[in-house]
Amino acid sequence: MGLMSTQQRINRINKASHVVWLEDSSIHLVADHLIMDNKVWVETQGGLLFLDEDILTLEEACDIERQLETIKREVGIS
Repeated sequence: MGLMSTQQRINRINKASHVVWLEDSSIHLVADHLIMDNKVWVETQGGLLFLDEDILTLEEACDIERQLETIKREVGIS
């Protein structure tokens, strides 16, 4: 998958109800998005701001978890 345009990044956030911050895997309810200095920021219900590059949508995080579980089963890791 190639790089996303700014509009694609905005659409990604607008479709998400929750995001997962990669730093500590905490889950946050999305309130809005902001564009500052040509970057997409995610505002949460708790008032936190995250750069969209530093989060996964909840759906993305779930997809990654499923893929990891499949790989672990295929290589015999429990």
